[in-house]
Amino acid sequence: MSLEYRIDYPGSHPMVTILLDTEQSVRVEPGAMIGMSPNIELTSTQPGGLHGLIVKRPDQPERRVRFQMLYTARGEPGQLMLAPGFPGEIYAMELNNHSLLVQSYCLLACDTSLEIDEEVPNGGLFFSPEGRRAEQYLVRVQGTGVVLLSSFGASHLHPLAPGQRFLMDTSHVMAFESRIGYQVRQATSEMWLRLASAEGLVAEFEGPGEVLVQTRNLSALSDRLRPFQA
Repeated sequence: MSLEYRIDYPGSHPMVTILLDTEQSVRVEPGAMIGMSPNIELTSTQPGGLHGLIVKRPDQPERRVRFQMLYTARGEPGQLMLAPGFPGEIYAMELNNHSLLVQSYCLLACDTSLEIDEEVPNGGLFFSPEGRRAEQYLVRVQGTGVVLLSSFGASHLHPLAPGQRFLMDTSHVMAFESRIGYQVRQATSEMWLRLASAEGLVAEFEGPGEVLVQTRNLSALSDRLRPFQA
């Protein structure tokens, strides 16, 4: 059964209400829950409880593994209200036996029928040259079902024709189809350094496929706020 949902207050401060059938479950990012029916049971999908795990792989720096919460309606249908942790839109995508590569902090909720793979090769290097941002990396979402993404700012779906190439600042990339070819490189020219994020990374995509982008990025906001920190 596909996830039934309703997005209220579309724009900068949306909320999504998920309508769960009896014994139906949904995976949700921690901290997104606003309210829920009393018959909904909450469990963690990550071994180790509610604090996540610190892992270190030979090919990647130490990072904190994301975990998700599993909400299940027990005995009767239930409602679950969610909202993202930063201002922006909620973007719903229906996957039909295909896969997306998603920026980790843009994933809000998804069907339990979808598989989430956090071991994307070099997934952390998409946003930082040495993968220094432990909480920001690519995850693969694949299968059939609904995935709810949250943007910082507005979201925009950019289509690419077969063979068409396009350059994007990686900090603005929310998600893209896994069939799209891409290369990430350090911006070297003075012009690219002005256009790219503080990490100076741009991704060159090649179609066919679609890339979902956000109009704002958290790293730029962090840089703007740094002079005002005590």
